[in-house]
Amino acid sequence: LSVVDTLIIFLICRFSYFCRAALEYILKSGKRPDVLHLHNWQTAIVAPMFWDIFAGQVSYWVCFSFGKIVFLYLCCKDL
Repeated sequence: LSVVDTLIIFLICRFSYFCRAALEYILKSGKRPDVLHLHNWQTAIVAPMFWDIFAGQVSYWVCFSFGKIVFLYLCCKDL
């Protein structure tokens, strides 16, 4: 692997770990937000991770935005 490939793998693992920890915190702390707002690519993994791991336990809306262009992706398990 090149240095760039190794760095990309490291960053993906790092952000994935942080995102999973943030979801665990929300679940275990008893906080019940109405919306999970994800901003930029670093947090994009939260949406599929949330639905795969936590969807049966809680029901939130997920909103994704990036940069200066606002792009909203709203999804609900009831849709």
